[in-house]
Amino acid sequence: MKRLFYLLCALCAALLTAACGESRTGVFYTARYPVTRVEADVALTENSDPGTGEEGDGSGDNSGSGETGDGNEDGTGDNTGTGDDTGTGDSDGTGAAGGGNPDDGGDEGDSEEDGGSGENPLVAQIEAEIVSAAPVQAGGGYTLHFSQYNGGRAEIRTAPDTEPVTGLFGKEPGKEQFEVLFGEEDYVCSPASYTDEEGERKIVLEVDLTEQYQALYPAAGITRAVRREYTSANAY
Repeated sequence: MKRLFYLLCALCAALLTAACGESRTGVFYTARYPVTRVEADVALTENSDPGTGEEGDGSGDNSGSGETGDGNEDGTGDNTGTGDDTGTGDSDGTGAAGGGNPDDGGDEGDSEEDGGSGENPLVAQIEAEIVSAAPVQAGGGYTLHFSQYNGGRAEIRTAPDTEPVTGLFGKEPGKEQFEVLFGEEDYVCSPASYTDEEGERKIVLEVDLTEQYQALYPAAGITRAVRREYTSANAY
């Protein structure tokens, strides 16, 4: 509620500035944040990894102990090796691959384990969605005209070679975060710093989307969903 109050104050000030003309009231400070790349960071609870867990259990338990036991009972003796290969083929869903070379079955098992210990595909999916849905893409950026101490008019370029969209921004006194409104977008940017490839400190704008994606994926166990917009603006 407090954030909304300050934003409304900034909105009224910006409207008054627009009515009077900025040349008369003046913009005493302008901040620019050219966006160079957009990334996302998503984290899930430890127990919310069903896809990876099922793949790991399937390759370990079924093709290891369960199918080997069936092969020994059905093959009886010399055909035990064939039974093992067939078991691996059934677990993977590729019978022809399991029938010939036992080493092929081992490779399939290693591949499944690598997939299980790697990045959760659900995490990768959500991160890709966050990046693709970012209102400001690489090559775009924010220009904030402070006509008041806590806000003013914003110009947002959503992508390269596009005309800037006019919006508003506001912030609470004493805080770095600022809320930006343009079109149907309304979100809070939290400035932080990072070191670029040349060793210089630059500003990254972080947008917390945790609650939004928890609502979109209620069963995923999302504990963090953050969009990071890396900029070429210097961090002081």
